[in-house]
Amino acid sequence: MLRFVTLDVLRFGGFPVAVFGEPNGALVGHDHRGVTHGPTLAVSARAYHPDAAGTTTEIVYTRKLVFLRWLVLASLVAPLAASCGGASETSLATGGTSGSGGSGGDAWILATPIDEIRSFGDRGFLLYVPSGIDLNRQTPLLLSFHDSAPSESGAAASHARMTASREHAQEHGYIVTYPEGTVRDGRQGWDADVASADLAFVDEVLDVVDAEFGVDPKRVFAAGMGDGAVLAYALACTRGDLFAAIGPVAGGLPADCPLTRRVPAVAFYGTDDEGFDRGRTSVIAWSRRNGCARSTEEVFGRGDSTCEAWLDCQDAADVQFCVTAGAGHTWPGSTSAVRPAAGEPMQELSATDYMWRFFEAHPLP
Repeated sequence: MLRFVTLDVLRFGGFPVAVFGEPNGALVGHDHRGVTHGPTLAVSARAYHPDAAGTTTEIVYTRKLVFLRWLVLASLVAPLAASCGGASETSLATGGTSGSGGSGGDAWILATPIDEIRSFGDRGFLLYVPSGIDLNRQTPLLLSFHDSAPSESGAAASHARMTASREHAQEHGYIVTYPEGTVRDGRQGWDADVASADLAFVDEVLDVVDAEFGVDPKRVFAAGMGDGAVLAYALACTRGDLFAAIGPVAGGLPADCPLTRRVPAVAFYGTDDEGFDRGRTSVIAWSRRNGCARSTEEVFGRGDSTCEAWLDCQDAADVQFCVTAGAGHTWPGSTSAVRPAAGEPMQELSATDYMWRFFEAHPLP
């Protein structure tokens, strides 16, 4: 009788790996298609759950602190006894028989979300992977960048709470990351120069998330607040072939912005933000880059918030600008301000929800 246990293993080629015990005790890795990859790293049983129904198996796994790699399905020939459960465990479910597959293979459904910190030396990023996604399918990814903040303030975590995009990602089925900026002179922020180490760090974050979870290459998006909005623009300037669309909030174009591709953008600003004029100038310049007509039309209006869209943009690279009258340096729809002096965010418009609907309509061609 087979029993399913948790083992600490890696992913191969972006897919979950199952580890099967052989009669002689050797362990070999198999991906979802049943392809053998040879001996894995040392593994350890954590818990088991037999497939009593014959159609669905719950897989319980834990995460190592070494690099917090996936811990996925395994089966052993000899019965093993271990206990299931525990607050630190996350579960995964798969339909049908493990090891079959290709593009029409079994679903690997994440049953509980992953919400954790990844570290790269002296910096890292917050990661949220929603429950319910099929790990055998590529998933959209949003990279969301915090504003400049004191280095001890926990800027990435504060940004995650302010935007409420973890909750939104759970509802809409996408992965979201919150990278940490570089600390300079006591503040944590971003260098948007085309050759900056921050842009290279974003490349690394994207590679790591893609390798582990299988990111949809046509649905990678960038958003940011203030200093992070400038970085979102910079990514569209320098990596337009990677980012499908951007959502800058209360930030403007960087000084150097080469044109790699016309990238759709939806920008947000409050009229009482001291950077409003720069923000509006940046969006108008972006519409010119994207070959849009000079005329606009209102596409959203509620209370003091309106969104206007430029018409007839080339390559379907639409540009919108959402403005909230009387708002300061805030994320529209947030329940908390970036800083006390910025004032309370307006609630007629949710930047998190509005930009995601814009993103869904603008994948890479």
